[in-house]
Amino acid sequence: MTVSKTPQNSLESILGALREDYLADLPTRFLEMENQVLALEDKSQYEEQYQALFRNVHSIKGSAGTHGLFILSRICHRFEDHLSSNKDLSSLSQLQVSHLFKFVDLLATAREQIINGADVFISIENDLTELDIKVFKGVIKILIVGQSTSTIRIITKLLKNYPIQIVTLSDGLQSLDKLVHDKFDLMLVGIELPMLNGLALIAAIRMSKSLNSTMPIILLTSKADIKEATLLSVNYVIQRDSNMISNIEKAFKSILK
Repeated sequence: MTVSKTPQNSLESILGALREDYLADLPTRFLEMENQVLALEDKSQYEEQYQALFRNVHSIKGSAGTHGLFILSRICHRFEDHLSSNKDLSSLSQLQVSHLFKFVDLLATAREQIINGADVFISIENDLTELDIKVFKGVIKILIVGQSTSTIRIITKLLKNYPIQIVTLSDGLQSLDKLVHDKFDLMLVGIELPMLNGLALIAAIRMSKSLNSTMPIILLTSKADIKEATLLSVNYVIQRDSNMISNIEKAFKSILK
């Protein structure tokens, strides 16, 4: 007797086939990325190849998340962070190029392990952490959550003499996910955020056992919220008033020294 497929089984088959096609296509994408990385040593090609490589990494990250291949997404997240830190350069050194090749190698290794049935990737996670340390050695990583572009510009100007990498995110839930996986040296956050407000975000990260549970935090708040904000384990609570910029500068200098 022939057993007909239910709609659910049919959908699972389609998704499985799409996942297999995605994995089968990756080696070609990796080779393309390697050629783009090599081109970043050439000043005449830098801008064009940088943009092409960033699009490639971003595309792989998005598709990997769609197929539930989160280790690939994690590697691409770090890959993007490294590329973002080199956005304003005109070419890369051999050392910087070697770091980018390592990201591609990790993607290829993860793909191979996925095809072989792995669902735990401890060695890749360890290699990714080590690479992150090498790439951002001496760089101060700052997460800015839900702030206006003008505030971000001001902060960037205040810290122009420091080797910094600024990551900006728009909502609390997205930021919590980032903080669980990536190490930061400092976070600046407001209270009014979509999905998860600033107070809940701070409470969650302080109670976690993540890399950032003891990270210094600067909270920007209105006068109405300042009493509630001081109950949290925040290093600096800064009110949004005419003294905000000077107070942020003092807080940064105190933390970063």
